[in-house]
Amino acid sequence: MDKDGNFVVVWESSGQDGSGFGVFARRYQTDGSALDTADIQINVDTIHNQLNPSVAMNADGDFVVVWESYENILNSKGIYARHYRADGSAIDSGDIKVNVYTASYQRNPAVSMDSDGDFVVVWQNRGQYDGDHYYHIFARRYQASGLAVDTSDVQINTQTTPFHYTPVVAMDTSGNYVVAWQSFTPGDNYTSIFTRRYQANGVALDISDVQVNATPTVNLRHPAVAMNDEGDYIVTWESYKIGSAASDVFMRVYDASGVAVDLEKRVNTFISFFQRHSSVATSADGRFVIAWTSGYNGTINQDGSSWGIYAQRYDYISVPVDVLPIPSMGALRAYPNPVSGLLTVENAGVELQLYSLTGRLITDVSFRVLTRATNGDNRTTLDMSGLPEGMYLLTTTLENGEVRQVRVIVR
Repeated sequence: MDKDGNFVVVWESSGQDGSGFGVFARRYQTDGSALDTADIQINVDTIHNQLNPSVAMNADGDFVVVWESYENILNSKGIYARHYRADGSAIDSGDIKVNVYTASYQRNPAVSMDSDGDFVVVWQNRGQYDGDHYYHIFARRYQASGLAVDTSDVQINTQTTPFHYTPVVAMDTSGNYVVAWQSFTPGDNYTSIFTRRYQANGVALDISDVQVNATPTVNLRHPAVAMNDEGDYIVTWESYKIGSAASDVFMRVYDASGVAVDLEKRVNTFISFFQRHSSVATSADGRFVIAWTSGYNGTINQDGSSWGIYAQRYDYISVPVDVLPIPSMGALRAYPNPVSGLLTVENAGVELQLYSLTGRLITDVSFRVLTRATNGDNRTTLDMSGLPEGMYLLTTTLENGEVRQVRVIVR
């Protein structure tokens, strides 16, 4: 989606390009009216089947589409891309071959684009690492012109023995990006969700794979990821319950430094049968929405008729923890809340910090500590009058290092 709310939808279509499956697109305005009177054929090559498309759009409306192509002559699958201007005209005269390694199978591509139109493509590959038969995650970066930045495929996962599947990627406005995927280790009998962050120049910010789920379960599948302008990101996935045929959708939120804001949380409130195939999107300021499919087991269904689509909206990227009692200090309290001038905080620790919705630490004169708690008074007074209206996160650190947070609304 671009800055005005216009968006593009892509899909695979059987027989429409004259030979097998092809990839098509259509652009829409923010009010849902179509910008294109007919489907746009993306793939130039029509000999092979073109499958599993993914699309990314920048703030100006330029977009790039990636897909996998079954190359039956080589008995392999390759990853291709083609990118477009905001008016729907193609920048590339033909399909761009993304993967450098051409043997075996390249599958499940995903793509993300920054504000300048630079983009990164990720996919799963079989056999490229030391000729093994496992699947691994690879990526390749491109300039807005379509020129490849990486001369070869870049391996993302550092664990080399398990199977790694279904990669997804999200990028901030500066070109920093995070890749998420599911990994299965033979013998462990369960899969987990992992991520790895990169700078715009391709340098890894994480030395090794970062496990997202804190709780092992039978099977975690189909991750999705979204990143805001500041680099904060959300990972979602479906989790199959131990000893049950049902599944739930979970999420976990991270700040731009890769620190988890909280443990994983279940998204769906309806907990019967399957909740699957989640997708997540975020606004520039960190508000986000998660959508998923709600299943049907023959007798129980959420929408009254078989499978349905549901969503959950969230106010901001840094979801605060609930206000909890602080040992030996009582609960962290802030009042009046909402506030337009002076804010009184009770039971603040040795440090007191205020963050914006995007995770930015407020350090300028718009936020001032007027008085601090003393031995005889546990109240601290803050001047909030210089702050723009909105929601903020007030954080205190205790002497034992524990951190507690409370939401504050400025009006």
